[in-house]
Amino acid sequence: ATCVCLNQGSLEDQIIAANPLLESYGNAKTVRNDNSSRFGKFIRIHFQGGKLAKADIETYLLEKSRVSFQLPDERGYHIFFQMMTGHKPELVGTANKLFPPPSVELVEYIHSTH
Repeated sequence: ATCVCLNQGSLEDQIIAANPLLESYGNAKTVRNDNSSRFGKFIRIHFQGGKLAKADIETYLLEKSRVSFQLPDERGYHIFFQMMTGHKPELVGTANKLFPPPSVELVEYIHSTH
């Protein structure tokens, strides 16, 4: 598992580390692509004196309907599965606060869709 620690390392490393986290919240399995981006992002990089000074990441066009509805053979955003299955251990505590423990049926369904 990869820990995304956005306050550690160089600014360049922090910008790069943000991408997997953004993808967890914005990518989902579709019929045509297991890791389909369902949002857009724009990274504005600021330089000062020829050196990287800061960056802004803006997201847009998030497919909000995917949170509550998916077509057959498609799934919701990766973040929900990562939190509930423990594939991202750093998110397990958050999942336990947001969701009750999953039923056996739900766990079996999640594992059968990988």
